[in-house]
Amino acid sequence: MRRSLLFVLFLWYQEFVFHLMYFGWPSLHFIYPLLFTVPIGGVTALMTGLFPKPAVNRTLTWIFLAVQALLFSVQTVYYSVFKSFLSWGMAGTGGDAMTNFIRDVLRALLESSWRLLLFAVPLILTGVLMKQKIITCKKAYWPWSATLAVASLAAHVFALISLFFCGTGNYTPYDRYYKTWVLDSNISELGLLTTTRLEWQGMLFGHTTQNEISTPSDINQWINSTPTSSGDPVSQGPTSSEPVVDPIDTSPNIMDIDFTALIAGETDKTIKQLHQYFAALPGTRKNEYTGMFKDYNLIMICAESLSPYAIFPDLTPTLYRMTQEGFIFNNFYTMYPAVTTNGEYSFCTGLIPDMSRAKTDGSFSASQNNWLPFCMGHQFNALGYTSRAYHDYIYTYYNRNKTHPNMGYIFRGSGGKGGMRFTNNWPLSDIEMMEQTIPEYIGDEKFHTYYMTVSGHLAYRFNAGNEMADKNQAAVEAWAENHPGVKKNAQAYLACNLEFENSMTLLLEQLEAAGVADRTVIAITTDHYPYGLHLYEYSQLAGFTVDEAFGKYKNTFILWNPAMEPVTIDDPCCTVDILPTLSNLFGLTYDSRLMMGRDVLSDSMPIAILSNQSFITDRVMFDSSTGKATVLTEEPLPDGYLDAMIEYVKTKFTVSTAMLNTDYYSYVIPRPAAE
Repeated sequence: MRRSLLFVLFLWYQEFVFHLMYFGWPSLHFIYPLLFTVPIGGVTALMTGLFPKPAVNRTLTWIFLAVQALLFSVQTVYYSVFKSFLSWGMAGTGGDAMTNFIRDVLRALLESSWRLLLFAVPLILTGVLMKQKIITCKKAYWPWSATLAVASLAAHVFALISLFFCGTGNYTPYDRYYKTWVLDSNISELGLLTTTRLEWQGMLFGHTTQNEISTPSDINQWINSTPTSSGDPVSQGPTSSEPVVDPIDTSPNIMDIDFTALIAGETDKTIKQLHQYFAALPGTRKNEYTGMFKDYNLIMICAESLSPYAIFPDLTPTLYRMTQEGFIFNNFYTMYPAVTTNGEYSFCTGLIPDMSRAKTDGSFSASQNNWLPFCMGHQFNALGYTSRAYHDYIYTYYNRNKTHPNMGYIFRGSGGKGGMRFTNNWPLSDIEMMEQTIPEYIGDEKFHTYYMTVSGHLAYRFNAGNEMADKNQAAVEAWAENHPGVKKNAQAYLACNLEFENSMTLLLEQLEAAGVADRTVIAITTDHYPYGLHLYEYSQLAGFTVDEAFGKYKNTFILWNPAMEPVTIDDPCCTVDILPTLSNLFGLTYDSRLMMGRDVLSDSMPIAILSNQSFITDRVMFDSSTGKATVLTEEPLPDGYLDAMIEYVKTKFTVSTAMLNTDYYSYVIPRPAAE
């Protein structure tokens, strides 16, 4: 009895301390972590009293307590580095990051030592209680063991029933337990141990928490704000005194896919649901910008941890110039708080990665054998371009040596078969990457190039192993004399990004010298916000307090060509919107229904979606972690609008996951023999 009670109290203590550290004082929903840990404590007590030899029971007691403390400790250290929690389905890629950035992990261990000690308290107390004979490890009598087993089962059933107490609607504890999986929010609502159990259960048995794929017929009224009849070109209606102007083609940007026949001939339930979903979508419409950059060169850059608050006219004049020219996106949001491979996946594929609890690998890595016809490498190869991709870190990191060729690129990275060599250790220099790679393509008649940079990587400290921070320290400190509010760590972040700024200056100079700048488009975004800075340090750069829910995700998307007139876009948009927007601008053949984003320049419904399923439209800002909706217009929301948008966003995640796991594109778009 005492042992089972103590185990439950220990778990309550650890859940409470963890919640207090990362989510603040618990709300009434904290009852769920407490309820779900009762059966865990009961089972622990049951298992540690099964054997006749006390030594065996004692060993099991230490193992159970150590594993529980380890689960909290691993998440604590991981959060200290990445400012988000570790998904065990991403343990391979997360572990890769932890081992490659060992210096940062060791620093996190040191900084988190007092937290780790708190989670070790149950082990210390158990040792004391065992020594005082208050806890014994004798074999429990079978009636007591049977009673404890029944009581643990009853406690678990009661916890499940209690999920109904708060309703079963969107983002309730019931919804998070059975359907919607947002890791940080699930930990907050259900507790770390229950969330971990559900994730391991999903990985082992293939269970998912995603909703069913529902057809979007109930939200089509919101998707296109100014639909035209049957997609025919709209006549401008000139009078006899006006010059004749070619009409703008506003037909849907879709391909000739016979979904009716596909649905009729499909037996797989998931594939059929996907066919039905896409068949019901209208697609985004062509517009005045369709084909604007036809036959131009394209350079896409995913800049490590870039932020709009790292761009200043007197420190980064090249990047600043690019943000003031070209297409200016005033309300662009990066979708991810951390994990480079997720942001890169959305940027390159126009899809949302698998965020469900059943995943066992990063989505980019999982896609390495999938057919991805709309990736720019494949699209431009079909038009006779040369498509190359580069990354100034380990050639095989995140399996880029497999994922990037699968997108149609000739890929090079650092070391080994990657072919590139650098003069420093960490982070590697974006300038040196440009110096080695620009000559490979700038002489081509038509080229498309993709870069994933690394100079902007954490840790943002001077004289602590970050060679980019140290390299550019003097320049940033001189700048900081006129910006006293920006302190040392934020300065180190700027110093890292100054290397990227200088690499862009070099790139533009080389394009100008080769005479191809006016025929080249540069598209730059980031993988995630700079999680290596604390929010108060990030706020120093912004000049105001950046909020956790949406502010830290607001970022920059540079879409620039030196010969064009500036175009300002105020609509909210996000990472998955980049690929369809570029596809329309370059006049490529694609189906806008088959991407999770939208052509931002079309008349489709503006929406920016975040990885935790929060979103912003032109009418409302919805925070999924709190369920709070902030209306952005003077008029109230139309009846059913918010619920429709929530369902729309949820379905996007479900559909994108299903597309990845079924290699869906191969069902609707034939893979060329050459691929």
